[in-house]
Amino acid sequence: MTRNWQQPDWPEFTWDPNRLAVADQQFLLGAGVVVGTVKHLGPEDRDRFVVEALLTEAMTTSEIEGEILDRASASGG
Repeated sequence: MTRNWQQPDWPEFTWDPNRLAVADQQFLLGAGVVVGTVKHLGPEDRDRFVVEALLTEAMTTSEIEGEILDRASASGG
């Protein structure tokens, strides 16, 4: 995967604001679902949810960087 700073137009790149608007809208809707979910969980379930969200984020970030992690080993199970 080519990094941003490896692009020929770096750092003078451009973007499509319409595509960003769609992604932003999807993010806001998803964030609302997460906030609504967390508000209705008890403390133990909330903690589990947060750990799961953080683990998913770490796994996804690692994949972007080209590192494929084993979810079972990452969660200690």
